[in-house]
Amino acid sequence: FENAFKEEFIEGNTNVIEFDQYSGSAYWRVFEYLYTGAYSDGFTVMITLLEDPALLKDLRVYTLADMFFSEGLKKLALKRFQQEVEEHWRSDESPECIREVYSSTHERAAAVRAAVVEVAARNVQELGRKEIFQDLIRKGGDFAVDYVERLGRRSNDIWFGR
Repeated sequence: FENAFKEEFIEGNTNVIEFDQYSGSAYWRVFEYLYTGAYSDGFTVMITLLEDPALLKDLRVYTLADMFFSEGLKKLALKRFQQEVEEHWRSDESPECIREVYSSTHERAAAVRAAVVEVAARNVQELGRKEIFQDLIRKGGDFAVDYVERLGRRSNDIWFGR
């Protein structure tokens, strides 16, 4: 926040920080973490915020943690995100989760991207039969490239007994 209020940033001129990107519940969790060192799955006080879908909740916290340069929060959100992806990969939300992972992160967020690529590669047969997943692959982009690359490594691992 100190950096945001420097004169070269708009917040330094207006003395206001607007939180109009991302979800309100993700901001709530970030601020909860800043005050307590953790964040909860549900809300502990009565607030009127639209809750994020299960697969997107920790991803959105991770994205904000990256924006705020909070390495501890990024680590926690990544761990929770990886668990959610493992648990909910069969849901119809998973392609939307993959889209958001690739639209809200960049190459340096490799661990977040790897989480969805790895689960998708391990479950290639079941996911490959889902039209919603096929549409995601048809649209191409970085996920399709990462996914095909991972499938190639997986084939080599199976072929050479690794």
